[in-house]
Amino acid sequence: MIYNSFIKNDFIKKFIYSTGKLFHTCSPDFSTGFTFANMEKNYLSLSYGIVCAGNSAKSNGNNCINKKDNNVSNDFHKLMEKSEIKFNKKIPYVKSLYFAIIESFLTINQLFENKEIEIDFLKIYKQGIKDCVVFEDEIIEIKSKIIKASEFDQNLNNFVKKYVKNLSSQNLPNYKKRKEKGFNPNNKNLIIDTTDYNLFDIHQVCYFLKGFYNYLVYE
Repeated sequence: MIYNSFIKNDFIKKFIYSTGKLFHTCSPDFSTGFTFANMEKNYLSLSYGIVCAGNSAKSNGNNCINKKDNNVSNDFHKLMEKSEIKFNKKIPYVKSLYFAIIESFLTINQLFENKEIEIDFLKIYKQGIKDCVVFEDEIIEIKSKIIKASEFDQNLNNFVKKYVKNLSSQNLPNYKKRKEKGFNPNNKNLIIDTTDYNLFDIHQVCYFLKGFYNYLVYE
């Protein structure tokens, strides 16, 4: 992805020249990931991180997926309606990171005309619905969007109508609840509460991580 990788400038220019723009989906990070993976089959992958990622309160993705409608998400939806970028009609436009990734995948695949790739939409819808963030007052609207998007395939549509019948509020974020701290041997993640170390922004965290990794922090 263009957010966390080194992408050859010639690739970017070539893609913009051939398609008219760089971003073709509402998720620029996922979009570029699939774009440049299609353009170059070989790449170098590092086993350690070279960037530190943060989740901003102003993030479009964070606000559109994990929160109820607010100024950030409403502004994003309005800009999407005015733009030439349209969400893939085969994927429901709901609060789901999984659906957002799949939507970018399908759109970029169509752009590159990768017709040989078989898509299991039944599996996609099952996982996407499970991943969907559903607030109580949005259940009817979300059900309608999911059913509407699946209408391109009658068998899929019949399944979805039954599958979402008992859909209730789910996957609601609880920002006040702190995750269990410590090292998780299963996924090899170290979970810490940065406030224990008086760290309150991504800049401070980068300096803190120098104690774990042998790297320099450049201003």
